[in-house]
Amino acid sequence: MQMAASFLCICACLLASIIMGGHQTTALQSEKDALLRLKEGFGNPRSLVSWNLTVNVSPCKSWVGIICDINSSSVIGLSLTGFRDLAGRRISPDIADLHHLRSIELPNNGLIGTIPPGITNLSCLEHLDISGNALTGALPLLWGNLSRLVILNLSDNRISGTIPTGLVGAINLRVLRLENNHLSGHIPDSIVDLVPTLITFNVSYNHLVGQIPRGFSKKFNDYSAFEGNPFLCGKPLRMACATAMAQTLPQQDDTRNPMNRDPNRPSPGKRRSSHKGPIIIASVLGGTAFLLGLMILCIVFSRRRRHTEANGGGATRQVQNWFSPDIQADRRRGTYKVFSRGFNYSYDELVTNAGYFDTAHVIGKGRYATVYKSQLPDGTLVAVKVFKFSNVGLCYEKDMELLASIKHRNLLAIKGFYANPVEKAIFYNYVANGTLYDVFHGPKISRDTRDDVLPDWALRQKIALGIAQAMAYLHRGCGYKILHRDLKSTNILLDADYNPRVSDFGLIHLVSGRAEPVETLGYTAPEVLSGKKHTEKGDVYSYGVVLLELLTGQRAVAYIGERAVKLAEWVMRLHDEGRGREVFDPIVVGTCQLPEQLDRYLNLAVLCIDVNPSNRPSMAEIANILETQCSSASPLRSPDCKANNPLLSG
Repeated sequence: MQMAASFLCICACLLASIIMGGHQTTALQSEKDALLRLKEGFGNPRSLVSWNLTVNVSPCKSWVGIICDINSSSVIGLSLTGFRDLAGRRISPDIADLHHLRSIELPNNGLIGTIPPGITNLSCLEHLDISGNALTGALPLLWGNLSRLVILNLSDNRISGTIPTGLVGAINLRVLRLENNHLSGHIPDSIVDLVPTLITFNVSYNHLVGQIPRGFSKKFNDYSAFEGNPFLCGKPLRMACATAMAQTLPQQDDTRNPMNRDPNRPSPGKRRSSHKGPIIIASVLGGTAFLLGLMILCIVFSRRRRHTEANGGGATRQVQNWFSPDIQADRRRGTYKVFSRGFNYSYDELVTNAGYFDTAHVIGKGRYATVYKSQLPDGTLVAVKVFKFSNVGLCYEKDMELLASIKHRNLLAIKGFYANPVEKAIFYNYVANGTLYDVFHGPKISRDTRDDVLPDWALRQKIALGIAQAMAYLHRGCGYKILHRDLKSTNILLDADYNPRVSDFGLIHLVSGRAEPVETLGYTAPEVLSGKKHTEKGDVYSYGVVLLELLTGQRAVAYIGERAVKLAEWVMRLHDEGRGREVFDPIVVGTCQLPEQLDRYLNLAVLCIDVNPSNRPSMAEIANILETQCSSASPLRSPDCKANNPLLSG
């Protein structure tokens, strides 16, 4: 009897094993089918060639990126990182049929589309990382099934909408990363319940507004978790909610030109007055140092002109006679390099067709260079920037090659350069409409014609966005950290369609001959002058002034008699008094149908020129904000990457 019972028990176990094995085989086959559908949704890329229909090949044995449990009975992990042939593809909803998944890792693949809602039904999921893609749309609302979820990383996408309150259902969440997206609205008070378990939390560089919930601010007291949200306030950010910028301002009845008012009237409040004295002192000292530097340069160069070396080699001299023997000898020793394919003209031809740099061909003058127009025989127009002083930097040629490698649709590309001991020049494509300053304030603009020729609001939005995207690219997206150092309306060119081209980026420290910053009146941030060091936030201040020029139609500096009145200080004063809408150009008011949109632009500009650099947004954040506001489509999203290799940043 015992032997019979034992035999029956063994039979029962074998039968159960066969039945369970059958179930496992069926489950794995179902997951294999789902993976093949997922591959098809990815466009059957070559990187997934190992995912095939071979009957006897298990996904657990040889399929790339597939992780199975210890018994190879089910797929528990999907790990595909940096597969660039997935770029432009979508995550198929079939991923939700992989019911046993514990981990989904799909970062940095260039994936597009939305997050399949079915992902939130994968109740075994512990790790979800789809960061560094181009995913759009709102986040799924329901997360209650993901009670085992520990890591959720959706950073560096284009995800919009609000942070869903349903995240509170992920009760074991340790890491929540949502930075560098387009999320808007408030941080929900309800998800404060996640704080006890959270170790990492980051919502920086979005469009979030309002006060940071106390639970988050108390545990995550590093401002980097919240920075880049200009209308987010409260600890640990430096902006208190009581002083956060209002979203809208009341309409004023006074339509008089605000520049006719007394711009020097003291503004109320301690915040403005406490900084006015240091700014004036810094400006006076900076101006004095600048004039002293010019005097020294004049003395040095006048002496050098009188003491050239007899053999004509190696000395630094001013160009006096283009056709003199020593000038020609120096020119033959010069370096001429072209970065633009198909451009086969020599430097001599550029010079010849610019009238040997005569005054008739001058199209622009600055502190350190004069720009000439050269019209080549085939009709090509080239702008040649010739530096006034030959000692424009010991690493000039090396730096030119670096700067010429920086390409962006809103940067004025360097076509090539020329350098010899007595002359240095850069040449660019000629840009039809000239500079932003010329368009708004040039000799062709009069009181009678300005309403007919100045850009309307849509074009000004386009210009503002293009400049912001170019600057964001310089700061964070080009592989280096390039500081402009001298952003102003005369360094922004406009093509025939009013697309902006930012020029002279990274040049001023090469040509000024000075280690410390040089003030450009009206554009230079106060801390740059006082601290003698350029930073990204200094560029942001300059951008804020340019944005104010677009909004107001006014120069960065106006003069009442002999007194210089800075546009930034005048606008800030009226804004502080609640009279911000008085600053807008009548053309802007007449061509914008949404007054509250103008308020948002003004608030952003005011943030950019805040006297406290830490309160200013980054250029990447500014570009992201303007992308959502601009009436014209943006062909590319502004780069958000943070460069760890700062070159030319001083």
